[in-house]
Amino acid sequence: MASYDDFDSVGDDEIVFRRIPACWYRPDTGFIDPTAFAPSKRDITGLSLGRASFHSPRDEAAIGRAGKEYYIAVLAVSDIARLGATVVARPVEGNTGHAEIPELTYVVRKTQAAVELIAALQKSVLRIEGPFPGRGA
Repeated sequence: MASYDDFDSVGDDEIVFRRIPACWYRPDTGFIDPTAFAPSKRDITGLSLGRASFHSPRDEAAIGRAGKEYYIAVLAVSDIARLGATVVARPVEGNTGHAEIPELTYVVRKTQAAVELIAALQKSVLRIEGPFPGRGA
């Protein structure tokens, strides 16, 4: 696992997770709804991700709401960088492995650049893990 010294940077060699509500993924076809990568109202400074060096896919899912199920999209930071986006460390209380893609915020979510990045992220998923239960508030 990573240490507190790793907060400042996210390396291109890292793996990150995107938590996806079960209703946005179809395991029978592998279809991921584009909404899974669209920023929500809470994504003020960037699209939220979890760093694999800080926790497991199951841990990432557990951050989601209790009573809901989540799939975890696994992505390579190097692939995100090739798309012209960055991943920055943004630890939050209770989640030291929190990171964000600052190019995708709620404010810019409908711009052409954001729509194209969302579609590209959808295609860049290495694999999907889960489903796992959410245990958060």
